[in-house]
Amino acid sequence: MKKTIVIFTNVERQYQRLNQAVRYLNREKLICSDCISLFFNSETNYSEAIGKLMLHSSVVFFLWQGAVYPTEFSNACKRFLLKNQKRFIMGSSTQPEVEAVHEVDVAALAQVSQYIFNSGTENYRNLWLYLCVEFAGEEVSYLPPAAFPWMGVADLSYGKIKDDSAGSISGTDAAECIDDPRPLVGILFARENWIWQEVAYLKELVNALEDQGLRTLPV
Repeated sequence: MKKTIVIFTNVERQYQRLNQAVRYLNREKLICSDCISLFFNSETNYSEAIGKLMLHSSVVFFLWQGAVYPTEFSNACKRFLLKNQKRFIMGSSTQPEVEAVHEVDVAALAQVSQYIFNSGTENYRNLWLYLCVEFAGEEVSYLPPAAFPWMGVADLSYGKIKDDSAGSISGTDAAECIDDPRPLVGILFARENWIWQEVAYLKELVNALEDQGLRTLPV
């Protein structure tokens, strides 16, 4: 029987990104479980459909960004989960605060919080893979939460960032800059685009500039 893993979050963009990661994992047939993320806030109403979803779940996570502030919806869910002895945890994804828990190690919340804190496509995919292993018994591989550089030179060919947080580039890179006579165009782009792999526009810009005989340095 298929297992169901549910994450409720009060951050709309987070819920969208989590579901985006699930769609990729399903498309690549990397998981067998039903992984679902839902958004909630103070205006969210409890429904029978939510109860049915939680009843068939293997685990439910309720995540607040910042301090935990229970709502009528989260309280109704907590009562349902406790009554039915379902495995769940409610807490903050940014602070060491747990609202309620049943048969879930607090360390699991800390692990999930680290994936979310580090953010990005790879971390969100590995978050779901981790949960599938821990709570659905799947035999899949996952990587631990990984931090991304805050700045650096992007290598679009290999999907890598050369970390330049110290403010300098390597001797090899410097030599290449000196030896290449073509004019150099620096391109500043948002870190957010990189960690979510939204760089199609950047690749098009680089190709267009290089077709004009220019060098590019995406940072």
